[in-house]
Amino acid sequence: EVLAIHAPAVATRGGACAGGDTGNIFEPALTLTEPWLSPDASPGVVGGAAHFRVVASVGPGGIADVLQPGGRWVRFSRGGTRCVSLLDVLQQAPELLLYQRMNG
Repeated sequence: EVLAIHAPAVATRGGACAGGDTGNIFEPALTLTEPWLSPDASPGVVGGAAHFRVVASVGPGGIADVLQPGGRWVRFSRGGTRCVSLLDVLQQAPELLLYQRMNG
């Protein structure tokens, strides 16, 4: 299961994103509880919460950061493809964040 967040909307409403000179810093992991969970979410809920980790982000100009198997982050852009650190990903000013539900 994937959770998509339109980041500019979150930032303007005082959410997890915090603006600054280094771009938006967002949370690499999220925990959602009721009332944010739908009734059909209960099979994967542990202790009344569902846990998610960021697996991709899309930033300005179509720059996309994607978590690869093994935990390596890869940045795709018009200028090419390169490995980046999690800090690079977190400091990007994302427009779209994709989180994957974690087991247990």
